[in-house]
Amino acid sequence: MPKSLRTTVFKDPELSKYFSHENPTSVFTEFRQLSCGSFGALYYARNRITSEVVAIKELKVDIKRKKSEEEWSDVVKEIKFLSQVAHKNCVLPKGCFMKEQTPWLIMEYFIGSLADV
Repeated sequence: MPKSLRTTVFKDPELSKYFSHENPTSVFTEFRQLSCGSFGALYYARNRITSEVVAIKELKVDIKRKKSEEEWSDVVKEIKFLSQVAHKNCVLPKGCFMKEQTPWLIMEYFIGSLADV
């Protein structure tokens, strides 16, 4: 596993197209943690320019662990898959950022759960 995921992302042309080079904390504000799990945390946030409310999925990839290669592979698969999804019953992806060594997936915000659908 590389020592810097951020460097890896921006040196790989295929991955780089999915990630914004901006610092996500300069793009979003009003962060509130909604939940936390084994893969990371989910936050409510607001775009500073458009005022759009979004959900931010912060994915933990520990580059010091042996399983980090597999974890990073799963993150890449999720990003690629979400970028191809366009259906009224699916949460829409809004973009991706790297904050230090942590990938952030920006998604459409919705209130409720699968049980509400």
